[in-house]
Amino acid sequence: MLAFIPALFWVSIPGVPLALAGLPFYEIKEFGAIPNGGIGWLLIVAFWLVVAFCLTLALKRRRARKQESANPTPRRGLPRLPLNPLFLSLDANTPIACR
Repeated sequence: MLAFIPALFWVSIPGVPLALAGLPFYEIKEFGAIPNGGIGWLLIVAFWLVVAFCLTLALKRRRARKQESANPTPRRGLPRLPLNPLFLSLDANTPIACR
């Protein structure tokens, strides 16, 4: 009996919008959309596979950005000045050779 509640959500989340779109593979009942036949179930499985694929891509891109920000690649052009306390404490009167 308790398995009915998760099945209700896993089937109704993709099933109700598909049924309201006019697909004949679903019947809207009291507790959501009920798939009629194999094509209805196939559309539900395909929906959740697309959701899983999109989540995988999003997490993969997020991890790549996080690793890139932790280990930035050297940029072409002028080198960046180091930010250390000695460099920041120098004023305009200090010769360039000391920097």
